[in-house]
Amino acid sequence: MGRTDTEIADELNRRGLVGGTGRAFTKKGIAWIRWKFGIYKPLSDPKNAKSGVSPEGYYSTSALADKLGVGIHTIYYWRDKGIISAFQETPRSPWSELRPEVLETLREKIRRVPVKSE
Repeated sequence: MGRTDTEIADELNRRGLVGGTGRAFTKKGIAWIRWKFGIYKPLSDPKNAKSGVSPEGYYSTSALADKLGVGIHTIYYWRDKGIISAFQETPRSPWSELRPEVLETLREKIRRVPVKSE
């Protein structure tokens, strides 16, 4: 899996490395390096963004809602409650990991929701 800019900066700093100006690495510095050299963030690759699913198995909010057959507000609620975890690789684009045990928990929650009859 790819790392966020913050994680990359933290790891480089942990190793005692410094940038070209002799300063510690920052999230913004890593973002600049990506921009300068045309390096996509793993989850911001246009192919992944269009499908909503990364090669590592991370889902965008809308792709996860589609997979589970629920609305995006349900995904937001589950994130707020800590049922699913998410991280933001690019602005306005949270990604969620859907491990098998989490998927089963979510499916169980969906099965227990009463359906209104018309």
